[in-house]
Amino acid sequence: MMGTLLPPPPGFVPPTTAQSLADGFDAQTVFYVCGGRPMALWPNWDYSEDWSVHPIGEVHPFHPIIHGKEITEEEFRTMVRAMHCLS
Repeated sequence: MMGTLLPPPPGFVPPTTAQSLADGFDAQTVFYVCGGRPMALWPNWDYSEDWSVHPIGEVHPFHPIIHGKEITEEEFRTMVRAMHCLS
């Protein structure tokens, strides 16, 4: 998870989407597709991210639940890789 520090520290460079995918997800993570955008939700943290953009953006945690459809982690990873042209 990216987490949010406003403003970011000087010299901060966000990890690439490939690096974030390689970090993996914990067992609590739930995956959604919402309007064609892959989103990851951590219900226990009340936090979710939109992985269709770089850097990965935070979205309201209810957004994917209300407007999206739950998908598997593999579907999420496939969608993110295709969207960002990753192999």
